[in-house]
Amino acid sequence: MKQHYCEVGGQALIEGIMMRNKEKTCVSVRRKDGSITNTFIDVKPINKIIAKIPLVRGLVSFGSSMMIGMKALEISADFMAKDEEVFESADNKNKDTKEGTSILEKIFYPIIVVLSFVVSIVFFVCLPAGLSLLLKMVTDNNLIISIFEGLLRIIIFICYIKVISMMDDIKRTFRYHGAEHKCLNCIEHGLPLTVENVMKSSKEHKRCGTSFLVYIMLVSIIIFSLIPHTGIVNRMLMRLLIIPLIAGLSYELLMLLGKCDNFLVNILIQPGLWMQNLTTYEPDEKICEVAIESIEQIFDWKAWQEETFKNDVV
Repeated sequence: MKQHYCEVGGQALIEGIMMRNKEKTCVSVRRKDGSITNTFIDVKPINKIIAKIPLVRGLVSFGSSMMIGMKALEISADFMAKDEEVFESADNKNKDTKEGTSILEKIFYPIIVVLSFVVSIVFFVCLPAGLSLLLKMVTDNNLIISIFEGLLRIIIFICYIKVISMMDDIKRTFRYHGAEHKCLNCIEHGLPLTVENVMKSSKEHKRCGTSFLVYIMLVSIIIFSLIPHTGIVNRMLMRLLIIPLIAGLSYELLMLLGKCDNFLVNILIQPGLWMQNLTTYEPDEKICEVAIESIEQIFDWKAWQEETFKNDVV
């Protein structure tokens, strides 16, 4: 059956999944006792005027998604901490220590986020830009240098994913990432949202955040090739200033390709799908149950399928 686009998106968490449908957002976490706990996050809708402005709407939506994603991660991490045996058997003194630790976490959490952002800029923007200048000893062709810079950025990204995927917690998160995609593919292909149907659906999805990062890297090659080389400092500065434009363009490209289904689109989405093989693993049935639970809390998929597929010929 033909795939149809729905407005549901998600994010893999620590032993859980966050699913979002417009202003409805649910964080579903698998607890140590096997139960699933649902937590809802209040989301303010994007201004209707901004939502109609290309490029700008992408930046606003991306920023909003980042904030919601960090809140969802905090919620899932908190549940995991509460389920640890040390907290179950703690006495009052240890509980006081926990409260003090919680305050410290609230203080240092924004600092950690900022430092993570700075490190990302250094490794994925500044480092490739600096190393690509070595190619000027061989050629002054701006396009060749930009392609080399883009390839360096992709290689660094792949190496980064390979390194962090060695950790068991990350592997587990990547399985939840796969379950998120499988649920969306199941719904968008008109199948009932059951564990059996989810398990046999694809773990790659066109609107994945991994694909978004790939498009950013590819779009940056084109944009940076149009900027003349005027020294290392100006080179770094220009790249930092143009990041919002590249992110906006990449968002528009992701949304366009995500809503279309033809031969050309299937070619253009391949780089993102290939990269998703690094960030999505096959989930088990228990993980799929969490993804299904999260979607059903914020999306009436049965009504949506009935309306969307009523004119489709099976």
